[in-house]
Amino acid sequence: MTDDEQKAFQVVQEYFAAFEIADYDAMRILSTENHNNNFIHDGDVWGMKWARAKKIELVEDARFLRIENSDSVLAFIVSVDMETVETSAQYPSTQITFYVVVVKGDDGKWSVDKYETG
Repeated sequence: MTDDEQKAFQVVQEYFAAFEIADYDAMRILSTENHNNNFIHDGDVWGMKWARAKKIELVEDARFLRIENSDSVLAFIVSVDMETVETSAQYPSTQITFYVVVVKGDDGKWSVDKYETG
């Protein structure tokens, strides 16, 4: 991994360390305004109360996610164990794999922006 990819990977690891204990405030700090407005709800994030990352891998070519190859956008495929809320489309599943898109801000800091299912 390049230095930028390693920094983005570290943000995703920290994000899921917070998600595992449902620390939504810590997750907000590691995320963009888009993520915080559209994915974090009262008591869940994208229908999950908590999620423990089992595997996080860089997606080498994310164009299939409608992400142009860019120095400021990366995607990771993440497999998680989770607990969903009853209103979640994934309920009552306890495992899922999805893509986490991270963006590099003007300040050079990587942040979680959104999830994609592919």
